[in-house]
Amino acid sequence: MNKLRKILVLSLACLLLLTTFAAGALASIQAQPYTFNGQCLRTFTTSGSLTKPSANRWQQFMVQPGTLSYAGSTEKDYAYARPVNVKGTILASRQRIELNDTAEFTPNDSGQVAGAVYMKIYNAHYEDDQDQNYRLTISGTVRGVYN
Repeated sequence: MNKLRKILVLSLACLLLLTTFAAGALASIQAQPYTFNGQCLRTFTTSGSLTKPSANRWQQFMVQPGTLSYAGSTEKDYAYARPVNVKGTILASRQRIELNDTAEFTPNDSGQVAGAVYMKIYNAHYEDDQDQNYRLTISGTVRGVYN
């Protein structure tokens, strides 16, 4: 009888864990990703955006550069990015972005409920040194997850 009770308790615990993981997997939905490309001496905002149904909340934004270079400079191999809405409201903190790496952004309160999310890209030469002599050329993919 004691063995049967242990098996029953373990079976119920496994079932509970399984349904918890399944519910978590179903709760996160990936928004339609978009690609971007642009050039700047200071900043630019992507023309594409992430969208979600209004009843849902953003959980995470991600950006992965496919190309990133500075005309006339090999000193910096990174740029910066920050999610913003159409009015330029900051939706998450600014992050460094690099080739072959995915930068992840945790939305702030405004970011969780934002309808459309754009990515503002920053030239690292300007941000770090106020130097406008090196044009950033960058392309990449922006993704988002909501529940």
